[in-house]
Amino acid sequence: MFRSKGLKVSRSQGLKVINLAIIVMKAPEKTKEERVQETVRIMTGLIGAGIRADDPSYFLIKSHFDEWIKTGKPWSGSIELVRYGRRADINLPKRNSSAATLNLIAVKPIY
Repeated sequence: MFRSKGLKVSRSQGLKVINLAIIVMKAPEKTKEERVQETVRIMTGLIGAGIRADDPSYFLIKSHFDEWIKTGKPWSGSIELVRYGRRADINLPKRNSSAATLNLIAVKPIY
């Protein structure tokens, strides 16, 4: 029997048995500073896309981001931006292996 980089090979009665151990390491959680940076980037982009900072849907989106910054608890969901004919699909992750996202989806044409 010998070991090589997590691979265990043994020979028993003419049979070759291989056991492979796979270790999955989780990415570390986002720091509060990382959550703040991502929030500023996304909220600035939202205003740049024409969403007014005094719109009720903006305040609702901001409240989810504020809670995420404060607690680090992940959240995913959708918020309707009725005035703009859009839907914001939001993903606020816990781990730093993925970035926070906000995608604006057109749900009806604006005339």
